[in-house]
Amino acid sequence: MPGTAGFRTPWVTVIYVAAQLLLFVHLSHGLQSTVQTLGLKGTRFAAAWGWAGYAVAGAILAGNLSIVFAVWAGVIGGPYPLVR
Repeated sequence: MPGTAGFRTPWVTVIYVAAQLLLFVHLSHGLQSTVQTLGLKGTRFAAAWGWAGYAVAGAILAGNLSIVFAVWAGVIGGPYPLVR
């Protein structure tokens, strides 16, 4: 599969993981900020919105990092990919 061989190069992987961590921080803050802008963040649900922001950003982080782990495990990319 084109485009997956880059994750076999360590420096490409480090840059990708760093970018995904920055995206995690950005998205977790973004959801909380959006809720506050819409006037839905009160003192009663402030902690819940904070956890929701981390949960959504964490799910996206896990999904994006699973691509790297799948390349490392040989599930995608390589000479004999499982999906043809």
